[in-house]
Amino acid sequence: MPEKPVIYVLPSLDPDERILELVGTLERLSGPLEILVIDDGSRAEKQYLFDELALKNGCTVIHHEKNKGKGAALKTAFRYLLARYGENGFAGCVTADGDGQHLPEDILHIGAELQTHPQDLILGSRVFTGDDVPWKSRFGNHLTSFMFRKVLRLNVTDTQTGLRGIPPGFMKVCLSLPGDRFEFETEMLLATKKAGYGILEFPIRTVYFDENSGTHFHPVKDACRIYGVIFHYLLGEFFTFVLSSLSAALLDYLLFCLVYYVCLAGSTITWTLPYFGECNPRLFLSVLSARVCSSFWNFSVNRYVVFRKAKQERQPLGKSLAGYYLLCVLIFVASWLLTAWSSHFVPVAYGKPVVDTVLFLLCFAVQKFVVFRRKQC
Repeated sequence: MPEKPVIYVLPSLDPDERILELVGTLERLSGPLEILVIDDGSRAEKQYLFDELALKNGCTVIHHEKNKGKGAALKTAFRYLLARYGENGFAGCVTADGDGQHLPEDILHIGAELQTHPQDLILGSRVFTGDDVPWKSRFGNHLTSFMFRKVLRLNVTDTQTGLRGIPPGFMKVCLSLPGDRFEFETEMLLATKKAGYGILEFPIRTVYFDENSGTHFHPVKDACRIYGVIFHYLLGEFFTFVLSSLSAALLDYLLFCLVYYVCLAGSTITWTLPYFGECNPRLFLSVLSARVCSSFWNFSVNRYVVFRKAKQERQPLGKSLAGYYLLCVLIFVASWLLTAWSSHFVPVAYGKPVVDTVLFLLCFAVQKFVVFRRKQC
């Protein structure tokens, strides 16, 4: 029985001539190949490269009108391949970077391993030794790998490698995973155990150009997304929700102190209010500004980390935002009224913690099942 084809997927954003060299070398080493290139919203001056690739036999190019992220590009490739070949019509795909960081020999080797390991996610794992490896790449990978081994009990030495062999069945699983940028590759690793797939690693050599200056990985923003995925996986929704609430409370306190003691210190502005007469709005403005910022932080973390969904499954931003702030108002009013009611039976110091604990649990349930619920696609 002839081997099923392996499709080679190259997600690309603003590539250079190296992507043409890579495709040419792959064909020269292996003969005719099926290659799928995803243009993830590259600039107009880069489109000639995709035009040249589209003219090559066996090479298909799909364009995103705007940059959606590497995870979104991979999902576009998975949907296209599953629709074209069906789950049983090909051996899977090999994803690789189109900037020359993955050697053609290693890419083809991962393709060969995919043929013989249909129930495994195949990783081409970089060896982070040598003077040519940027310290940021070495440090970030060692830290994430340590967390995978010691905390998550997944023995993966290179958690962010872009060279992967993915079976069709697991591609189907990946389409339901949240994440549209680099964190999607972390989601993929964490999904293997539940989906019944193993992880196999093979060492590869990675070539860095100019301290990896061409990378589209943002060290702070993308690292936060990746570690958000890890904490969510480790702690689950409720305890991540608790951490989100605690972080918002801490941020609220720090911002209040900053505005009250620094920004508005010595303020001479006065307001004239009914029943109060002239008063300094310093306290009110400090509380308001701190609460606006901390609540938006809490909303963002809950939407994108705690109750995270695939992009197409999220409720519209405006709808979630309105629901969140309406809930905040209702919780505030309920806390006030219930604490006042309970004060007829027990001291406020005892009643308020009970009331707020019940409302906190209610708040979690409402956000999970109403505010940030999965949209029916």
